Amino acid sequence: MSVSCQNDNRTNTSTNSENIDTAAASSDYTLTKADQFEDYLLALDTTDINSITKATNKFSEIFSKDDSIQNDEGILKFLAYQEKVELNGNEKIIDERKDYAQLVDIEYNNKKAPEELSAFHRQINNNGFRIVQSEGMYYIKSYPTYIEQNFYAYASPTMEIYLRQLAKENLEGFANDAAIVIPFETFVQRTIWWEDFGQSISNKHLQTKANEQYEAYLRYLTIGLNNTPAINYENKAEEYFVNAYAYLEEVYPTSETYVTLKPYIELIKRNKITEAKEMSLQMIKQQ
Repeated sequence: MSVSCQNDNRTNTSTNSENIDTAAASSDYTLTKADQFEDYLLALDTTDINSITKATNKFSEIFSKDDSIQNDEGILKFLAYQEKVELNGNEKIIDERKDYAQLVDIEYNNKKAPEELSAFHRQINNNGFRIVQSEGMYYIKSYPTYIEQNFYAYASPTMEIYLRQLAKENLEGFANDAAIVIPFETFVQRTIWWEDFGQSISNKHLQTKANEQYEAYLRYLTIGLNNTPAINYENKAEEYFVNAYAYLEEVYPTSETYVTLKPYIELIKRNKITEAKEMSLQMIKQQ
């Protein structure tokens, strides 16, 4: 009987001790700054572009300029949120009955918005957006100057390099009406830039985003876009991509990109287009 009682007491003591330890661990846990910021973003309305200003103000409230590691993660969360607002807020802010032609890229040509659109233009700019046009439709697009003004001071040197590259590509564009609009040299250079950048950094969150950029460019470099396909509907390799592959081989022969695409490029050079098309599809699945 006494042994049994001792075992019960020991079991209860052990259980109570575990509960205390668990409670202590729970009470000691605090959200990181990045977690706090993410929680705040989750409560915002992604269809309201004015939420960008709210998010920016909250960022400056939570983060300090001397904590770049936490800041970098917070900036990435902001950029992800901005993408959602760019996608979801467009329908709410754009009035299909209005002509926004005079606002298209107005930020880069030193012109002023017409009076009837000045309030609208000020609203989108103040929330980090500008107007672009594609396939006859108007859209809001992120405005890199906003990121520079509000986030560069918080970014680590590596993060600033990342942000500056995004800003450069935002300004240059990539495609319009499902057609690639940049020179093939620029296309190849961008792909290699993201390959090198992703391989050179240790920040896992930033590396993930860099690799996403690289994989997207590699995919487009492999098959193209609807109106700029690598292999066209006549089963011929488009000159744009023939030139791009020649440039890749000549300038970046040791890159991972060229090594990956080399068997595919060789088929195109030998005019084995059917085999090349089949290979490209397999490569995309693997990517």
